[in-house]
Amino acid sequence: LDTSPSCKSVASFYGLIAQLAAKYDDIEIYDAPNGRIVHKYCKRTKDFVPIWNSDDIENRAYDWKYLKNRTVLLFSDTDCLPILEKNLNTNNIIFMCRHEVDERRYSMRDMDKKLKDFGNTVYYNVKTPDKLVEVIKKLK
Repeated sequence: LDTSPSCKSVASFYGLIAQLAAKYDDIEIYDAPNGRIVHKYCKRTKDFVPIWNSDDIENRAYDWKYLKNRTVLLFSDTDCLPILEKNLNTNNIIFMCRHEVDERRYSMRDMDKKLKDFGNTVYYNVKTPDKLVEVIKKLK
């Protein structure tokens, strides 16, 4: 979940996603401003906690270095594109972009094709519960 200032308008929606996802044992939730993982949700304390030590940071773990062969649902905007590009062939990425298709920046047009070429998926305008339900129905 992207907690950067550019996603402020969808912060409460992302918070709702975190609350719902926290009820499932097989889902990990990360605070990932601009796609960079900085905290992990702790179900025991019901809060996001730092997860990297200095070696992890030096190894750029926040760029998903330790995520391999996972299905990653990333709720973000186009500021996360550099992280997505580094992980195209490593994980199954489902990018839930808050922007509408018409709002796509030039760089997103290129990334849209790259995501699809590597078997990943992108959905646009995912910023409300109704839109998320619509997308989930497509994923089944």
